[in-house]
Amino acid sequence: MEIRLKSVLLSLFMVAAANAAVTVTYQEDKSNFCNPERGIFHHLEFRSSKPSTMTDAYLAGCRGEGISLLFNVYVLDDCRDGNDLPQSVLDMLDANMDALRRNGLKTVLRFCYSYGENDYPRDMPWEVTKRHIDQLAPYLRANSDVIALLEAGFIGSWGEWYYTDNYGFEPRTFEDYAARRRLLAKLHEVLPADRFVAVRYPAAKTSIFGRSLSEPMTADEAFVATDYARTAFHNDCFLANADHMGTGLANAMTRDFLAAETQFVPMGGETCTDPNQFTEYGNALTELKRYHWSYLNEDYHPGTISAWEESGLLAELRRNLGYRFRLEELKAANFRPGATARVRLSLTNAGYAAPYNPRKAIFVLASREGSQEYFFEVDSDMRTWQPGEIMLESALELPADMAEGKYRLYLWMPDAASSLAERAEFAVRFANTRMWESKTGRNILADIDVEAGPEESLEPVQPPVADEYELLSLVWRGNSVADDAGNVTSAVKLAGGFFGMATDGDRLLLTVCRRNPANNASVEVKGAAGETSSLSAPRAIDADTEAIAYDLDSESAAFIRDNGVSVAGVNFILTGISIMRKKTGALIAPAVAPIQARTYDMLGRPADRGLLIEHVPGQAPRKVYRP
Repeated sequence: MEIRLKSVLLSLFMVAAANAAVTVTYQEDKSNFCNPERGIFHHLEFRSSKPSTMTDAYLAGCRGEGISLLFNVYVLDDCRDGNDLPQSVLDMLDANMDALRRNGLKTVLRFCYSYGENDYPRDMPWEVTKRHIDQLAPYLRANSDVIALLEAGFIGSWGEWYYTDNYGFEPRTFEDYAARRRLLAKLHEVLPADRFVAVRYPAAKTSIFGRSLSEPMTADEAFVATDYARTAFHNDCFLANADHMGTGLANAMTRDFLAAETQFVPMGGETCTDPNQFTEYGNALTELKRYHWSYLNEDYHPGTISAWEESGLLAELRRNLGYRFRLEELKAANFRPGATARVRLSLTNAGYAAPYNPRKAIFVLASREGSQEYFFEVDSDMRTWQPGEIMLESALELPADMAEGKYRLYLWMPDAASSLAERAEFAVRFANTRMWESKTGRNILADIDVEAGPEESLEPVQPPVADEYELLSLVWRGNSVADDAGNVTSAVKLAGGFFGMATDGDRLLLTVCRRNPANNASVEVKGAAGETSSLSAPRAIDADTEAIAYDLDSESAAFIRDNGVSVAGVNFILTGISIMRKKTGALIAPAVAPIQARTYDMLGRPADRGLLIEHVPGQAPRKVYRP
């Protein structure tokens, strides 16, 4: 018996049989399109003093821009008299939620009482706020399907938990945070257990829960109904300065804590200053990836947003904030009535984060000649689909009475809410060409003939490859220019703050190219002010050397964290400085034949800048550098 997997369109798939399994490879779609609960958003304020609602035309326009998420802040500016919220506020909230649902969008939601540092009173006593939250509770629960997450709000100007009249200015201790702890617990109580509440500062989370910065959330603690696991972050002064304007990110432990936590909780926010050295393309992209950003305000700060538009970073963010799943390869076998069909799907998350709300992935086998459909849930939590390579392997138990014939295989990732599950706008779309079925919200994998016959199987997966390294942070990318004597300019000096993530077991990686292979070359690493350490011994650069690795122990990692790095030497050009981290037991997917020319970084990941390996069909791979 032969299983025949055919392409939906010949231009879409390249199909090749191997060892009774059928392989399908897919083409990437590089365009910007809507995907739920992620991306660039617009910011909308709604004031209790002047109720207003969103129009269908406006929301349709947002969808047309590729926007699926809006930031809605409700300013309770005329509700500071201690009385109950007027019904007009609750009706406004409900109407806006209906409009979002109707038009296929969700919201990052916040409530506050003032919208300026000198807008008094900035917040209300707890007794008043508690009563207001109790009024809001049934509306929040009823509309939780279109609430991507709730920012804690209520305290201080803009609801940012800083300038406050009633909750203690600049709290320091566990006791100081008692009032804020009470508010956060109340918000977790009124929201469904699968929704996050985001706080403005990492220190707020550690202080509220009595947790050390050295104890970030682990995978075992994630995605459960505890208040700690459900507390996320937002940063409303992203890259304003080294500390992100009071966010605490000048501290290396805070940076490490936030990078670890945001693997499991959502992260987003906005910029708040004009462009500066920290908002530069390379540094901004590194920070967004490191802290797993899922959403960002396109409306503020206009200076920085304009600079990012000009540099091309904003286009990158529109595509890759949050998750962006790209199918690479499908292998399938044994599609026979009553049999266990095998499906192995290789994909890449090219975004900065995993999905953060619950969502199922479901294989659908739909008859092309009738109305029969069969659903097979994937045994994998999409919230664990972190950036990088992902492999899904599923056993589909086909019914014995399943009719033979032609079927189409899909992967469907609907919204978890029953109210939205059948809405295509709320399903996840893969970044592949001509695969999205907009009517159903399903991703077309292949056409299959189901026929009786002998059992078939997939070839076994290769065992994990240990001790591979992955990019933790691209600290610097550029071309330092050698002078006539071959000396590298002193421009490549980076302060210790750039290396705050480095720790024992990491690798400091310099990517280089020889200026003149006929002459000797060497490189030397010192602290930014000339300090020396075990890293500083000169190292020769061979003619074919393109990367020089310094494996860090605790002492050398502390050295670059404290002193930074300056790179000197003769007869070479420095093209990048990175921190790599070992990923023991990582599963490296096998390479697939490309449909078109593709470029990968030194780790085999798709990339378009830096030192790359270029694959062109019918040609041997070659190394290239693209600035």
